[in-house]
Amino acid sequence: MPNISHTLSTLIALDGALAAAVVDGNTGQVLGKTGSAEGVELAANINTGVLRSKLHGVKHLDIQEDIEDILITSVAHYHLVTFIAHKPGFFIYTVLDRQIGNLGAARYAASSAQQSIDW
Repeated sequence: MPNISHTLSTLIALDGALAAAVVDGNTGQVLGKTGSAEGVELAANINTGVLRSKLHGVKHLDIQEDIEDILITSVAHYHLVTFIAHKPGFFIYTVLDRQIGNLGAARYAASSAQQSIDW
């Protein structure tokens, strides 16, 4: 079973990947990170707030489905927040260059990674 380092190396190897991190969304602490995108720790901490807000909204809307990921797009980047299903509150944060990256491949890789994390 892959650990955090293996998970990050898999994600950063994706075409267009700029950064990846594993984050404890309960505290905002970055457990591991890789890549060159500046401010990944700050962004991960901000995404902790996004995660909490989204889960709060889902609860109040009485949505009975599990949320797999959250996508934030900008002109230049995709920011993908993928929930780690068996670790409530934890997530994988991946930043992709929008011109080079393949969003479908990134979602698939992050989903596969979260399912196989063992720590």
